[in-house]
Amino acid sequence: MSILCGHYALPRMEWWRRAVRNFSLQVMDLTPEISHSAVALAWSHRDPADRWIVSTALFLGAVLCTKDKKMARSGLVAIC
Repeated sequence: MSILCGHYALPRMEWWRRAVRNFSLQVMDLTPEISHSAVALAWSHRDPADRWIVSTALFLGAVLCTKDKKMARSGLVAIC
């Protein structure tokens, strides 16, 4: 499977590697501490991926850049 990037398609993993490099992204491991805090969040939203994302931002003390309205309305994490 490829992702369209400009006028040509890139294999997904190559697209991901370039995005991480070009935007100086930091890829974080999903640790037991983050998983535990995701389960313990006082948030009715049940999507596990969203809970992991919010918990990771909380764990790192990071501002989360997202357009996800549920995350933004949660009030759990600072949103840019």
